[in-house]
Amino acid sequence: MLDNTPAMVYTYEVDEEGRNPTCPFASAGCHAVFGLTAREVLEEPQKLWSGIHPDDAAGCRDSILESKKTLQMWKHSWRHFVNGEYRQIACSTTPVRSDNGHTFW
Repeated sequence: MLDNTPAMVYTYEVDEEGRNPTCPFASAGCHAVFGLTAREVLEEPQKLWSGIHPDDAAGCRDSILESKKTLQMWKHSWRHFVNGEYRQIACSTTPVRSDNGHTFW
């Protein structure tokens, strides 16, 4: 069912310092949204950052760190380069802190 959803369903994780991002799960919809296969996202989650418009990167990063700090919903939009053009991406997800200090969205 998720493979037929025209959106990306994923889990994004950072360590207690807000670093070392991983994506333990990514649906096939990430290809429609980011132009990346689920395997690419799982193996190299930093690829998600490579397409963010340079003017939007700091705001995107800062908003994730603020969500990590406050455990409030992360809701952000930015321009992302996909298939030769920038498109507007919007994301909304609620963080959870695990016992080891890592934060998941």
